[in-house]
Amino acid sequence: MSIVASDIQYFKSSQTNSDGGTISATQIVDATLNNLFPDTNGDQAATGNITYRKIFVKNNHGSLTLQVPLVFIQMQADSDESISIALGTPTDTDGSALTYSVPLDRAQGLTFADLAPGTSQAIWIQRTTPSNAVAFPSSTAQIQVEGDSL
Repeated sequence: MSIVASDIQYFKSSQTNSDGGTISATQIVDATLNNLFPDTNGDQAATGNITYRKIFVKNNHGSLTLQVPLVFIQMQADSDESISIALGTPTDTDGSALTYSVPLDRAQGLTFADLAPGTSQAIWIQRTTPSNAVAFPSSTAQIQVEGDSL
């Protein structure tokens, strides 16, 4: 039996608003980023805003390792915002200290160490709203984690 997409689960980090720390028990049940980021109101859209959130991707398969895993942005937002990602550590708390990229497909994905059963990898997500943007109620961006075992 191989690892299937439902074996790869996403969890919020432990600090308030999922903005750093260790893995929490709060699962993100779908890949929509509005599960992490609040709506962007008119004032934030007018002045611009950069927000960071940390999540963890976990291999929840009972016995198989996810080999050569990678993460990429499956779908950018359809609003004025832009999403970029960076790999984190199990305990880091400052997303602004990282270097972000915008890998838009598997070929450009950020690779990380194999995920044995029950292990996880931290991923930071940076949402940038430029000044004079239009206010939007939710983020439609999505990230995707894949590996050779899927």
